Amino acid sequence: MKKTITALLVAFAASSAVPAVAAAQPKAVSDHGRAVVQSAVPFDKLPASTRGLVKATEKMHREMMIDYIGNADIDFTRVMIAHHKGAIAMAEVELKYGKDEQTRALAKEIIATQKKEIRQMEAWLKQKREAYDQYLKDEKKAAREEARAYAEKSKADAEAAKAQSERIQPTK
Repeated sequence: MKKTITALLVAFAASSAVPAVAAAQPKAVSDHGRAVVQSAVPFDKLPASTRGLVKATEKMHREMMIDYIGNADIDFTRVMIAHHKGAIAMAEVELKYGKDEQTRALAKEIIATQKKEIRQMEAWLKQKREAYDQYLKDEKKAAREEARAYAEKSKADAEAAKAQSERIQPTK
């Protein structure tokens, strides 16, 4: 597999047409976690394969922008599921438009591997989700108890302040 990838990269880099084609293609840049395409060519005038890859990449980046919970294992797994789904979408674009048999074979392998890993991560998350849901339930309960204790203390403080002010200046 590594030989196939290396051969593909060497062939690609050695091609004299690559610089000219690459110069006309859009460039993807990052804008605070969003994929942004910069191109002198209007998006609808780009080759269908390029549009497909750009759409897949942008969708992947959007889906990777999760609400982090502060648990490295869970956050990583959630982000990687989105990343793997993006890799599958890009590989599907290759299968739809690509002509090179080695690259198409690589795309098929990526799809199979990523789907398997997604299933593993989703199963792991399901197990952890139950523990995480209990953690959230416990956190909410603790927050409610803390809020109740604070309210009771505030009420007691207010009553004490009122009593002190009445001692200083009796009500008429």
